[in-house]
Amino acid sequence: METPLVRIPSLREANWRIVGEEPGEHELVIRVGDRTFTKSLRIAGGTALRSPLRPSTFLGQLAYPAEPPAPRGSGVEAIRVGYADADVNLAGLEMRWIIAFFILTMTFAFALAKPLGGKI
Repeated sequence: METPLVRIPSLREANWRIVGEEPGEHELVIRVGDRTFTKSLRIAGGTALRSPLRPSTFLGQLAYPAEPPAPRGSGVEAIRVGYADADVNLAGLEMRWIIAFFILTMTFAFALAKPLGGKI
């Protein structure tokens, strides 16, 4: 832990800043009263599948299905890890992965439209 607990009652949040020291799969253990909750944490130098949220609601579980939901009625709505945004290098330009995905999708759509008989 890099910082002590910071409580924000108006947002119903408790926050810490933690720093990973070793790459790999880790598990955060959070104690609230007499209950213990866990959250997976991935520390990696490259691109990797990661789940920033462990929700307790059904809709949250549909959006973030990588981990089982936080127990209902536990007083914990979600456990969130704020990962840094992923950047990629596309033709020598650093950009957000979603922008690179959009550019590549449109490029392939236009390139394959005529050979596949599509109209744009």
